[in-house]
Amino acid sequence: MTSKLVSPKQRQRKKPLTDSQIVVDEKTQLPQLVSRRVLEQRYVIPVVRIMPFYRNLMKGRLVGTRCKVCGATYFPPRGDCCKCGSSDMSVKKLSEKGELVSFTKIFVKPSSFSQFPDYMVGVARMEGDLKVLSWLRGVQPDRVKVGMKVAVKIQKRVEDGALEYYLEPAPS
Repeated sequence: MTSKLVSPKQRQRKKPLTDSQIVVDEKTQLPQLVSRRVLEQRYVIPVVRIMPFYRNLMKGRLVGTRCKVCGATYFPPRGDCCKCGSSDMSVKKLSEKGELVSFTKIFVKPSSFSQFPDYMVGVARMEGDLKVLSWLRGVQPDRVKVGMKVAVKIQKRVEDGALEYYLEPAPS
C-alpha cells in the first residue's frame, strides 16, 4: 500500500475531502466523519444536596451554599466545597443587588435555546463579592454599561414556564 503525501495546506483545509462528510481535524490532522444526524441529549442531574436552592427559588429568594469548615461561599450552590473538600454545607441567603462586571449578546445559541430570540447575558458582582451569571433583561443592548447597578429577579420564564433568575437594571 502506498501512502499519499499531504501538504500542510491540504491538512488545514476545512472542506470535506470527498462528497461524504469526512473532514480533517485541525488539532490531530486526522480524518473524521461528521454525521448528518443531530442527536438530542437530555441531562438528568441529581440535585438532592442542593434542593434548598430550588425551594428558595420557588419562594422568590436567591441562595447559595457556604462551607461550614472553611467558610467558602458558592453560587450556583454546590454540594461539596471545592476549596477544602468538605460536604458540610449550609444555605446562605444572597444579596439581590450588585454591579455588572461583564456582558455579551448571544446571537449563536446552543440548540436548547434556539427557540429564543437573541438575548444578553451578564456577570454581576453581588454585595458580598459573589458573582452571578445569568440572562440580562429589561435594558436595550446599547444602554448596557459595565459598572451599572443591577438586581436579581426571579420568575417563571414566559417562553417555556421554567423558573429562572435573571439580572435587570436596579431601580435608581
